[in-house]
Amino acid sequence: MSPAFPPSVDWSFASFNLTLPVNAAYFTARLAAQASTGSVEIRDARINIITFQRDFRAPFGITKPLQHAISLDLPRGYAFIEFAGNVSLDINGQTFGLDSPGELSWFSHTQQTDSLAKLSGTGSIAAIVLARNAVKPLSSYNIAGDQANLSITLTSVNSIVFTRPFTPGYSLTSSLKSFSPRQTLDGLNLFLDVSPGDYAISFSQIGYALTGYLVSLGIILGVVVGASLDWVLPRFRSRKAPVYWNEVNASAR
Repeated sequence: MSPAFPPSVDWSFASFNLTLPVNAAYFTARLAAQASTGSVEIRDARINIITFQRDFRAPFGITKPLQHAISLDLPRGYAFIEFAGNVSLDINGQTFGLDSPGELSWFSHTQQTDSLAKLSGTGSIAAIVLARNAVKPLSSYNIAGDQANLSITLTSVNSIVFTRPFTPGYSLTSSLKSFSPRQTLDGLNLFLDVSPGDYAISFSQIGYALTGYLVSLGIILGVVVGASLDWVLPRFRSRKAPVYWNEVNASAR
Protein backbone atom coordinates (compact mmCIF):
# COMPACT_ATOMS: atom_id res chain seq x y z
CA MET A 1 0.00 0.00 0.00
CA SER A 2 1.33 3.42 -0.95
CA PRO A 3 1.48 6.38 1.44
CA ALA A 4 -1.34 8.92 1.37
CA PHE A 5 -1.05 11.44 -1.45
CA PRO A 6 -2.10 15.07 -0.79
CA PRO A 7 -4.68 16.60 -3.12
CA SER A 8 -3.00 17.69 -6.35
CA VAL A 9 -3.75 18.19 -10.01
CA ASP A 10 -0.32 16.79 -10.93
CA TRP A 11 0.41 13.13 -11.53
CA SER A 12 2.32 11.16 -8.86
CA PHE A 13 4.30 7.97 -9.44
CA ALA A 14 3.67 4.87 -7.31
CA SER A 15 5.15 1.38 -7.52
CA PHE A 16 4.28 -1.88 -5.77
CA ASN A 17 6.23 -5.10 -5.37
CA LEU A 18 4.63 -8.48 -4.75
CA THR A 19 6.25 -11.88 -4.37
CA LEU A 20 4.16 -14.85 -5.50
CA PRO A 21 4.52 -18.38 -4.07
CA VAL A 22 6.69 -20.81 -6.00
CA ASN A 23 3.71 -22.99 -6.98
CA ALA A 24 1.53 -20.09 -8.24
CA ALA A 25 -0.09 -21.02 -11.56
CA TYR A 26 -1.79 -17.69 -12.32
CA PHE A 27 -2.56 -14.38 -10.64
CA THR A 28 -4.71 -11.29 -11.17
CA ALA A 29 -3.29 -7.79 -10.65
CA ARG A 30 -5.72 -5.17 -9.36
CA LEU A 31 -5.26 -1.52 -8.47
CA ALA A 32 -7.64 0.07 -5.98
CA ALA A 33 -7.69 3.67 -4.81
CA GLN A 34 -9.55 5.20 -1.89
CA ALA A 35 -10.28 8.85 -1.14
CA SER A 36 -12.47 10.70 1.33
CA THR A 37 -13.48 13.48 -1.09
CA GLY A 38 -12.88 14.36 -4.71
CA SER A 39 -11.86 11.86 -7.37
CA VAL A 40 -8.90 9.64 -8.26
CA GLU A 41 -7.53 8.87 -11.70
CA ILE A 42 -5.07 6.09 -12.56
CA ARG A 43 -3.17 5.93 -15.82
CA ASP A 44 -0.18 4.22 -17.47
CA ALA A 45 -0.33 1.11 -15.27
CA ARG A 46 2.46 -1.32 -16.12
CA ILE A 47 3.37 -4.75 -14.77
CA ASN A 48 6.91 -6.15 -14.79
CA ILE A 49 7.29 -9.84 -14.00
CA ILE A 50 10.55 -11.32 -12.76
CA THR A 51 10.62 -15.11 -12.46
CA PHE A 52 12.87 -16.99 -10.05
CA GLN A 53 15.06 -19.85 -11.17
CA ARG A 54 15.21 -23.19 -9.42
CA ASP A 55 18.66 -24.02 -8.05
CA PHE A 56 19.22 -26.91 -5.64
CA ARG A 57 22.42 -25.25 -4.39
CA ALA A 58 20.60 -22.18 -3.07
CA PRO A 59 19.40 -22.10 0.56
CA PHE A 60 15.75 -21.68 -0.50
CA GLY A 61 16.01 -23.74 -3.69
CA ILE A 62 15.60 -20.69 -5.97
CA THR A 63 17.69 -17.74 -7.17
CA LYS A 64 16.68 -14.29 -8.38
CA PRO A 65 18.23 -13.26 -11.70
CA LEU A 66 19.37 -9.65 -11.95
CA GLN A 67 17.25 -8.72 -14.94
CA HIS A 68 16.86 -5.27 -13.40
CA ALA A 69 18.78 -3.43 -10.71
CA ILE A 70 17.67 -4.16 -7.15
CA SER A 71 17.69 -1.43 -4.50
CA LEU A 72 17.58 -2.22 -0.81
CA ASP A 73 18.17 -0.52 2.52
CA LEU A 74 20.96 -2.02 4.61
CA PRO A 75 20.72 -1.37 8.35
CA ARG A 76 23.80 -0.83 10.45
CA GLY A 77 25.58 -4.13 11.00
CA TYR A 78 26.63 -7.01 8.77
CA ALA A 79 25.37 -7.91 5.31
CA PHE A 80 26.04 -11.24 3.62
CA ILE A 81 25.10 -11.85 -0.01
CA GLU A 82 25.19 -15.22 -1.75
CA PHE A 83 25.50 -14.71 -5.49
CA ALA A 84 26.62 -16.26 -8.78
CA GLY A 85 27.84 -14.64 -11.99
CA ASN A 86 29.04 -11.05 -12.44
CA VAL A 87 27.37 -8.75 -9.92
CA SER A 88 28.00 -5.11 -9.13
CA LEU A 89 27.17 -3.86 -5.63
CA ASP A 90 26.96 -0.14 -4.97
CA ILE A 91 26.75 1.01 -1.34
CA ASN A 92 26.52 4.76 -0.76
CA GLY A 93 28.53 5.48 -3.92
CA GLN A 94 31.18 2.79 -3.26
CA THR A 95 31.18 0.04 -5.89
CA PHE A 96 32.20 -3.59 -5.30
CA GLY A 97 32.71 -6.03 -8.16
CA LEU A 98 31.49 -9.53 -7.31
CA ASP A 99 32.67 -12.21 -9.70
CA SER A 100 31.85 -15.91 -9.31
CA PRO A 101 30.90 -17.50 -12.65
CA GLY A 102 29.31 -20.94 -12.47
CA GLU A 103 29.06 -21.30 -8.69
CA LEU A 104 27.53 -19.65 -5.63
CA SER A 105 29.81 -17.55 -3.43
CA TRP A 106 29.39 -15.34 -0.37
CA PHE A 107 30.27 -11.66 -0.07
CA SER A 108 30.27 -9.90 3.30
CA HIS A 109 30.20 -6.22 4.14
CA THR A 110 30.08 -4.26 7.38
CA GLN A 111 28.34 -0.88 7.51
CA GLN A 112 28.58 1.47 10.48
CA THR A 113 25.42 3.38 9.53
CA ASP A 114 22.23 2.68 7.62
CA SER A 115 23.10 2.46 3.92
CA LEU A 116 21.42 2.37 0.53
CA ALA A 117 22.60 -0.47 -1.71
CA LYS A 118 21.97 -1.35 -5.35
CA LEU A 119 22.65 -4.72 -7.01
CA SER A 120 23.05 -4.98 -10.77
CA GLY A 121 24.83 -7.08 -13.36
CA THR A 122 24.33 -10.37 -15.19
CA GLY A 123 24.34 -12.74 -12.23
CA SER A 124 21.77 -13.99 -9.74
CA ILE A 125 21.14 -13.66 -6.01
CA ALA A 126 20.52 -16.76 -3.87
CA ALA A 127 20.29 -15.22 -0.38
CA ILE A 128 20.80 -11.99 1.55
CA VAL A 129 21.46 -12.18 5.29
CA LEU A 130 21.39 -9.06 7.49
CA ALA A 131 22.60 -9.32 11.08
CA ARG A 132 23.56 -7.13 13.99
CA ASN A 133 26.28 -9.54 15.07
CA ALA A 134 28.93 -11.22 12.96
CA VAL A 135 27.88 -14.51 11.37
CA LYS A 136 29.86 -17.10 9.47
CA PRO A 137 28.33 -18.46 6.24
CA LEU A 138 29.00 -22.12 5.54
CA SER A 139 29.67 -23.70 2.16
CA SER A 140 27.75 -26.96 2.66
CA TYR A 141 27.30 -28.53 -0.76
CA ASN A 142 29.50 -30.64 -2.92
CA ILE A 143 29.37 -30.76 -6.71
CA ALA A 144 26.61 -33.41 -6.68
CA GLY A 145 24.32 -31.20 -4.66
CA ASP A 146 24.32 -33.47 -1.60
CA GLN A 147 24.73 -32.14 1.91
CA ALA A 148 28.29 -32.72 3.00
CA ASN A 149 30.70 -31.31 5.59
CA LEU A 150 27.94 -29.49 7.47
CA SER A 151 30.23 -28.47 10.31
CA ILE A 152 31.05 -25.30 12.18
CA THR A 153 33.45 -24.29 14.92
CA LEU A 154 32.37 -21.74 17.53
CA THR A 155 34.82 -19.89 19.75
CA SER A 156 32.12 -18.23 21.87
CA VAL A 157 28.46 -18.66 22.74
CA ASN A 158 26.39 -17.81 19.69
CA SER A 159 23.27 -18.71 17.69
CA ILE A 160 23.23 -20.60 14.39
CA VAL A 161 20.68 -20.29 11.58
CA PHE A 162 20.45 -23.30 9.26
CA THR A 163 18.82 -22.03 6.05
CA ARG A 164 16.62 -25.00 5.30
CA PRO A 165 12.85 -25.37 5.86
CA PHE A 166 12.25 -26.08 9.53
CA THR A 167 12.22 -29.75 10.44
CA PRO A 168 12.37 -31.05 14.04
CA GLY A 169 14.60 -33.92 12.88
CA TYR A 170 17.63 -31.64 12.40
CA SER A 171 20.15 -31.56 15.21
CA LEU A 172 23.36 -29.70 15.98
CA THR A 173 25.67 -32.09 17.77
CA SER A 174 29.17 -32.25 19.17
CA SER A 175 31.00 -34.87 21.19
CA LEU A 176 29.57 -33.35 24.39
CA LYS A 177 26.18 -31.82 23.60
CA SER A 178 23.27 -31.78 21.18
CA PHE A 179 20.88 -28.94 20.26
CA SER A 180 17.42 -29.04 18.69
CA PRO A 181 16.23 -26.29 16.33
CA ARG A 182 13.52 -23.70 16.83
CA GLN A 183 11.45 -22.33 13.99
CA THR A 184 12.13 -18.76 12.86
CA LEU A 185 9.47 -16.39 11.53
CA ASP A 186 10.45 -17.25 7.95
CA GLY A 187 10.38 -21.00 8.58
CA LEU A 188 14.09 -21.77 9.02
CA ASN A 189 16.03 -23.65 11.72
CA LEU A 190 17.50 -21.65 14.62
CA PHE A 191 19.86 -23.10 17.23
CA LEU A 192 20.01 -20.79 20.25
CA ASP A 193 22.80 -20.24 22.80
CA VAL A 194 25.22 -22.75 21.32
CA SER A 195 28.31 -23.12 23.50
CA PRO A 196 31.86 -23.11 22.02
CA GLY A 197 33.03 -26.26 20.27
CA ASP A 198 33.01 -28.23 17.02
CA TYR A 199 29.53 -29.07 15.76
CA ALA A 200 27.95 -30.94 12.89
CA ILE A 201 24.42 -30.57 11.51
CA SER A 202 22.66 -33.81 10.75
CA PHE A 203 19.21 -35.26 10.23
CA SER A 204 19.35 -37.88 12.94
CA GLN A 205 15.87 -39.31 12.38
CA ILE A 206 16.44 -40.30 8.75
CA GLY A 207 17.40 -43.85 9.86
CA TYR A 208 14.14 -44.28 11.77
CA ALA A 209 12.15 -42.92 8.84
CA LEU A 210 13.86 -45.32 6.42
CA THR A 211 13.27 -48.28 8.74
CA GLY A 212 9.60 -47.35 9.11
CA TYR A 213 9.25 -47.03 5.34
CA LEU A 214 10.78 -50.47 4.71
CA VAL A 215 8.60 -52.07 7.39
CA SER A 216 5.42 -50.51 6.00
CA LEU A 217 6.44 -51.55 2.48
CA GLY A 218 6.93 -55.14 3.65
CA ILE A 219 3.52 -55.16 5.33
CA ILE A 220 1.83 -53.84 2.18
CA LEU A 221 3.55 -56.47 0.02
CA GLY A 222 2.53 -59.19 2.50
CA VAL A 223 -1.10 -58.10 2.36
CA VAL A 224 -1.06 -58.03 -1.45
CA VAL A 225 0.54 -61.49 -1.69
CA GLY A 226 -1.86 -62.93 0.91
CA ALA A 227 -4.90 -61.56 -0.90
CA SER A 228 -3.61 -62.97 -4.19
CA LEU A 229 -3.16 -66.44 -2.69
CA ASP A 230 -6.68 -66.39 -1.21
CA TRP A 231 -8.02 -65.65 -4.69
CA VAL A 232 -5.85 -68.09 -6.68
CA LEU A 233 -5.68 -71.24 -4.47
CA PRO A 234 -9.46 -71.99 -4.40
CA ARG A 235 -9.50 -71.96 -8.17
CA PHE A 236 -6.72 -74.53 -8.36
CA ARG A 237 -8.45 -76.73 -5.83
CA SER A 238 -11.78 -76.60 -7.68
CA ARG A 239 -10.30 -77.96 -10.89
CA LYS A 240 -11.29 -81.63 -11.47
CA ALA A 241 -8.72 -84.33 -12.11
CA PRO A 242 -8.48 -85.41 -15.79
CA VAL A 243 -10.73 -88.33 -16.79
CA TYR A 244 -8.91 -91.16 -18.63
CA TRP A 245 -10.47 -93.45 -21.34
CA ASN A 246 -10.28 -96.61 -19.19
CA GLU A 247 -12.26 -94.91 -16.39
CA VAL A 248 -14.95 -93.87 -18.89
CA ASN A 249 -15.36 -97.43 -20.19
CA ALA A 250 -15.55 -98.85 -16.69
CA SER A 251 -18.26 -96.39 -15.77
CA ALA A 252 -20.32 -97.34 -18.87
CA ARG A 253 -20.36 -101.03 -17.90
